[in-house]
Amino acid sequence: MLETNPDRSALKTRPLLIGIGASFRGDDEAGLIAAQILKDEMADKDVDVYMHSDDPARIIADWSGRDAVIVIDSVRTGAPAGAVQRIDLSEGGLVTSSRSSSHGNALADAVE
Repeated sequence: MLETNPDRSALKTRPLLIGIGASFRGDDEAGLIAAQILKDEMADKDVDVYMHSDDPARIIADWSGRDAVIVIDSVRTGAPAGAVQRIDLSEGGLVTSSRSSSHGNALADAVE
């Protein structure tokens, strides 16, 4: 289910949507499922959709040179299940309260 940008040397101006998750960890698969649904629904749109499990190097490679990136991931925040959290990285870095998840380092490390 993992996909990556096949042409990493080309600067991409197309928006990128990245779904992050682990298919073997129940609700942690939410980012992957959402990305797959959106990929199917936006097949004719000018948007790239990739899915990643835990490799920050792949996320960084796909993210590099993009003007717009949206990341979908499930996280534990204390908010009700299903609540949407929007983090605008132009306002600061990504703060993680716990790095004990199956891919907790991946997104924070890729953003950093």
